[in-house]
Amino acid sequence: MFGYVKPYEYHCFVKDIVLYKSLYCGLCKSIGKGCNQIARFSVSYDVTFLSALLHNTEGLDVKVEKQHCCTHWFTKRPVALPDELSVTLAQLNVLLAYRKLLDDKLDENKGGFKRSVFRKAYKKAKKSLPEVDSVIKEEYARLITMEGEKETSVDKVADAFGVMMRRIVSVLPLKNKSDSLLDFAYFIGKWIYLIDALDDFEKDGKKNVYNVFRLSYPNARTHQELQMHAGEELKTIFSTTVFAAQTAYNDLKFYFNHDLLDNIVFRGIPRETERIILKGENNEKSL
Repeated sequence: MFGYVKPYEYHCFVKDIVLYKSLYCGLCKSIGKGCNQIARFSVSYDVTFLSALLHNTEGLDVKVEKQHCCTHWFTKRPVALPDELSVTLAQLNVLLAYRKLLDDKLDENKGGFKRSVFRKAYKKAKKSLPEVDSVIKEEYARLITMEGEKETSVDKVADAFGVMMRRIVSVLPLKNKSDSLLDFAYFIGKWIYLIDALDDFEKDGKKNVYNVFRLSYPNARTHQELQMHAGEELKTIFSTTVFAAQTAYNDLKFYFNHDLLDNIVFRGIPRETERIILKGENNEKSL
């Protein structure tokens, strides 16, 4: 996946860092339980956040236990025990990771070995979540069509990813699917697409693969030039998207303490946004 939805640790309580890491490890173990062991390498920050969010909005308490894992053989660490929701999210993680590998194949003709390794896990996840897999396929197909047509509208392209996230949440086996939750999923999805495209601005240019920001601002070739040509416009695009996500988030009903979620939504996401938007400015200062 992408890996941008994460806490801002400098402003995070120790208890919430422990909870976040235990959810990450729990998701990893759930991937092993629900798919296979190799697929555990696809575990993502974004789905870890979704696990924290949905466990809270569904009123499902997370049980944490100290365990060994494949990357921590000698010292036990807190791990969120797998439950029905975490196994479902683990399967979603695999579906999204596999689709990203297919997208990499189209863009850069890479990832063939990874796809072959993940294929069995993907088939298992698809069998468990066929409706989710259909949604991902349909919305990625819409994205690929727009990319093939060299779509220059930032909002239109990001909308496809936002709609995909909204539809995914709408078909997951959840009890609480409020309009606010679906709206939040939409704007977070939109933000993920935009921040990933902006982060890859220079890399995509060098590899000559589609990037909506490169088509929208053809006179810019580096992050520094993009900052010069469109710095204020980019801040507006991202600030409105983040604000819309935060507004929907504020309307969610939580069953437990949500300090960790607050940190991610109100500190982590704005921090990542600022970091990537200011790449060009930082590069200029370092010259």
